[in-house]
Amino acid sequence: MAIDKPYRVRDNRPMDTKKITSELLATGLTQQQLAALVPCGQSTIAAFMNGTRGSNPTFAIATRLLELHAERCGAKRTPPASHERLQVVPP
Repeated sequence: MAIDKPYRVRDNRPMDTKKITSELLATGLTQQQLAALVPCGQSTIAAFMNGTRGSNPTFAIATRLLELHAERCGAKRTPPASHERLQVVPP
């Protein structure tokens, strides 16, 4: 099974997964509901919340978190449209 490599935003800053996840949960979603929307495991959402997962989600998770954040939190930043706007950071 292939595992997606972690990605960072274009300027090489790591994603603030804790902030994004916290803001999404503040809209009334539970961790389980957010995990189903991403999709990922509820334990991944919990790990983002407590900082144990880090700030380098896979491309698929990062893209979906940013899309959901834009939809539900009115974020002005749009999610990345392709791999061209992200760069791979070695694990």
